[in-house]
Amino acid sequence: MTRLCLLLMLAAALAPSSAAAAALSTVLTGTVTDAATGDALIGATVRIEGTAVGAATDLNGAYRIARAPSGPQVVIVSYLGYVEQRIEADLPEGGTRRLDVELALDVIVGEGVEITAQAEGQVAAINQQLRSNQIVSVVSAARLQEIPDANAAESVGRLPGISIQRDAGEGQNVVIRGLSPKYNNVTVNGVALPSTNAETRATDLSMISSEMLAGVEVYKSLTPDQDADAIGGSVNFRLQGAPDGLRTQALLQNGYNDLSGSFDQYKGNASVSNRFFGDRLGVFFQGNLERVDRSSERLTADYQNQATSSDTASTVLRVDEVYLRDRTEDRDRYGASLMLDVRLPMGTVQLTNFVNRLDRTYVSRDNTYNPAESSVTYDIREADLRTDVLSTALSGDFNLGDVAQLDVTVNRSLSILDTPYDSRARFRENSAFDPALLVRDEGPARVPEAAVGDVDNTFFERLDFSDQRGRERDLGAQGNLQVPYALGSWLSGYVKTGGKLRSKSRENDNTQRYLYLYFGGVNGGLDELAELFPEAERSTGGQIGLRSFLDPEYTADEILDGGFTLAQAPRLDLARIAQAELDSLMLQAVWGDFRDYTADETVGAGYLMTEINLGPRVMLLPGIRYEHTQTSYRAFFGRTPSTLSDIDDVQVTLRDTTSEQSYGNWFPMVQLRVRPTNWFDVRLAYTETQSRPDFRDTSPQLRISDAGSGLITRGTPGLRPAQAQNLDAYVSFYSNRIGLFSVGGFYKRIDGVIYQSDTRLQDEASLAEAGFGEEFLNYRLLEPRNLDNPTTVRGIEVDWQSNLQWLPGPLSGLVINANASRIFSNTEIRRLRSETTVGPPPFYFPTVTYFTETEEVQLLDQPDWIANVALGYDRGPFSGRVSVLYQEGNLTGYGNSFRTVGYFDTYVRWDAQANYRLVPAVTLFGQLNNLTNRPDLALTSAGFYPGQNEFYGRSFNLGLRIRP
Repeated sequence: MTRLCLLLMLAAALAPSSAAAAALSTVLTGTVTDAATGDALIGATVRIEGTAVGAATDLNGAYRIARAPSGPQVVIVSYLGYVEQRIEADLPEGGTRRLDVELALDVIVGEGVEITAQAEGQVAAINQQLRSNQIVSVVSAARLQEIPDANAAESVGRLPGISIQRDAGEGQNVVIRGLSPKYNNVTVNGVALPSTNAETRATDLSMISSEMLAGVEVYKSLTPDQDADAIGGSVNFRLQGAPDGLRTQALLQNGYNDLSGSFDQYKGNASVSNRFFGDRLGVFFQGNLERVDRSSERLTADYQNQATSSDTASTVLRVDEVYLRDRTEDRDRYGASLMLDVRLPMGTVQLTNFVNRLDRTYVSRDNTYNPAESSVTYDIREADLRTDVLSTALSGDFNLGDVAQLDVTVNRSLSILDTPYDSRARFRENSAFDPALLVRDEGPARVPEAAVGDVDNTFFERLDFSDQRGRERDLGAQGNLQVPYALGSWLSGYVKTGGKLRSKSRENDNTQRYLYLYFGGVNGGLDELAELFPEAERSTGGQIGLRSFLDPEYTADEILDGGFTLAQAPRLDLARIAQAELDSLMLQAVWGDFRDYTADETVGAGYLMTEINLGPRVMLLPGIRYEHTQTSYRAFFGRTPSTLSDIDDVQVTLRDTTSEQSYGNWFPMVQLRVRPTNWFDVRLAYTETQSRPDFRDTSPQLRISDAGSGLITRGTPGLRPAQAQNLDAYVSFYSNRIGLFSVGGFYKRIDGVIYQSDTRLQDEASLAEAGFGEEFLNYRLLEPRNLDNPTTVRGIEVDWQSNLQWLPGPLSGLVINANASRIFSNTEIRRLRSETTVGPPPFYFPTVTYFTETEEVQLLDQPDWIANVALGYDRGPFSGRVSVLYQEGNLTGYGNSFRTVGYFDTYVRWDAQANYRLVPAVTLFGQLNNLTNRPDLALTSAGFYPGQNEFYGRSFNLGLRIRP
């Protein structure tokens, strides 16, 4: 019914367009700029008084009205924060009229105030949001360039309804309206970025430098000309281009990390742009390099549930494992972008190129306490990781007279994940705890206190080495045709149609090797290790001991703010020697190949939409989109034997397996905007979107392990994409005095959310349903499936953006950005449960019966509350900002019962930034990040048991920005 209504609306809108095509034929063009600075005003409104005809300025401050009424007209130009202009103009019939407009800042009469740095960025963002036909949040170019954030993720994370996922304190991914990164789409200039995650479709936003951006847009309601694979929202990064004239900029920065005590942090950025050949050719080039110290200290604890299944009140958990990590890590980023554009008589052609690289190098010293096995392991681990993202797009935007606008784009994007070196040396201590001191039911702190720490009883157990390479390549082509129409003075708009073809290729290749060093012979390396280190002391069990490998420069060190001590640390240089010299003896871990796969995905899409303007106050935008997806996969089927000693290439069964899938979906969408007054509007939206399954979930991989009672892990090639129906309602109040105040609500019904199914093949029926024979009776089966019942997400967002430049004196420098969001979600999980019954005498044989229990929970990664407050102040050459982020705890894992549910604790973070203009072209700036040294804290069960605690310290940056 929804699709039928939308098609009828489209038909009604299209009917009058051809009849009215020749009635209005004047083309009105021009630019809107700031009268004081000459800067382009993006999102300014230009309309013809008494009609529904108008347009908004683009990124260059330019506008174009293709079918304006001819004759004497009044052109109204408005931009929030500036004085509105009413201009009388005579528009020639059948001709073109150029009208350039300069707007003056709206200030107190008699005050000669210019717009300040932060206010300029805020005003630009507000106007872009107000002129959009969609529900969108914006970070403007002025805000990004004046007081930039550490990376793109941090910039997006200040917008309403968005929370940040961090890695060692650094923003990496964004969660939009409580939906994980895999439910969101990331584009650059409208071109989708490939995934940088080996497991999901998510893209690492920390790779994108704020300095290369001209703005960020987060679309929370989509239109049919956008990709439909964005249930949470779509994030679009706009790259800088070449304005008129020669422009240069440079940035130099140095930083300090107080956790590592290191000044080895720096950042450099430079850009240059100009136009040539009578401004017809524009060239913009930008390059950046950066090193950040992301060292961290971490505690991770796992627990075992001791309560019975019928006990719903007790939270008795015993510590299963305590993991302590002290990691030193440097992250190096390199990036460059090149933009070329050619202005033609009928439009523009643009070539966009950008490349980003992230190099991560870390050394990790780990102590793992396992009281269940009475063992402690001491690891030294070293790894190099590299991520590359490259994108090239050639686009053209053409005006076909006053008849239509045509834009076409072809693009190629590539992401490469490469881990060429990941090496670990492990030492093990058995009988490692004093039973009289061991306490396991009072949290993780008591477990290391009971460790014996006998260096002479600790031996070199094994070497592990892995390398991984992932690659995703996207090829795309799309075209859009927009035809304006008008019927009289009170009905105008456009019809837009287009299509897109995208081809994605993805592959993942894992190699894992290992060597046991506590025994010799065919599969062991003890003899060779002894020959390599003939002077090494032996452990009490006769193996090569830890004592000769202890790092004398790494003393027992308190970590996690003094809460724990890292007991032993092996030497990195000796571990490297062992890895290099014993490399030829290492055995191939065939089970690593189970993670390998290749995937090809082809998506074809087409759409039809229309914008209907009913006078200057009502806009209706209905449309429909169709997407067809075809996939093919190649993965591995394999079976591993039940004993460790049998694991080798001969006895592991491994063979290729393939699958194909094809499906298509319709996505009706409609947006309504009503402006009852000049200071108030209402926006409503109904959209349908989807989220395609992660590649690993829908691959045909199958692994059977005969160890224990048996475990089968497989993908599900027939998985459906999650389908969402989205409702949005927003009201906004705006004026030159209050800025923009918005209140909105949203509701999402998502069908087919993918979850990890856990079942036991305990009878003929369950075996038949899963497609396995009797030999797999009582095996456990893990596989992704679509939920039968819908998942719902709903919430409220409040946003206030205002500058107080209209106030007298020092108060005129205040700039306020504040938003808060309350989010609710409801989904279900299914847990595997068991019941044991005792048989009749005289043998009393127990019988175990397994069953699935359904439980209603909230979505993973969804915080209940999100709030951002930033208070800025501009006065003369000074500009500063203090900001606080509040993010209430979100679930990180459902555990195997309600007692082992994991979630992040409430996170509060304070940051401060300040600029001081030394001379007109040089600005000194400073940044203080994580002022209160807030760690990332994850909890288990009712909040009494810490699951993870990570410290990464404060950081301080000081630099110069040069803008001649």
